[in-house]
Amino acid sequence: FILSLESKGRYSLGDLLAICQRQHDQNTLQDYVENLATMLESRGQDRTARAYKTVTRGLIVFNGNQNIPLAKITSCLIKDFESHLKEKGLLPNTVSSYMRNLRAIYNKAIKEKLILPQKGDHPFADVFTGNVKTAKRALSLDETKSLLDIDFDTLQRETSPGSREYASLQSLSDAQRYFS
Repeated sequence: FILSLESKGRYSLGDLLAICQRQHDQNTLQDYVENLATMLESRGQDRTARAYKTVTRGLIVFNGNQNIPLAKITSCLIKDFESHLKEKGLLPNTVSSYMRNLRAIYNKAIKEKLILPQKGDHPFADVFTGNVKTAKRALSLDETKSLLDIDFDTLQRETSPGSREYASLQSLSDAQRYFS
């Protein structure tokens, strides 16, 4: 960090103190993300701030509720966290979203010179950060029309009033009316 000041040429004691204070305040993941989230919220980027806080909380819980120094974010930690999320049953696109958010946080910390990238260790190189095409869950137009064509009134007349089937058909008939 001091080297970054050296490259600028002139610097003051105030510059040194500011860097030391910033480094002290933001040397852990949780502290850095809290500051980052506050800045994002002031810009109206509430969803991004919330996503960053969520993934940070998840990583800290995974780490035994221990805050993580930014410099300790390694490929091994990230790969283990990815495996943990998969074991918990999170879907691939959710895991990928977490990894992309963590990578964004990590890259911002590097850009702000809070950490230096480790040569040969790219924490996010071996984790999935893409998107998996999900199965279509919506009904087709033909399927929707066929549901609307079911004559629940006739089916109800063919069952005995007061039975479970009768009550079920009544609920389905009501739902069909609300839908159409």
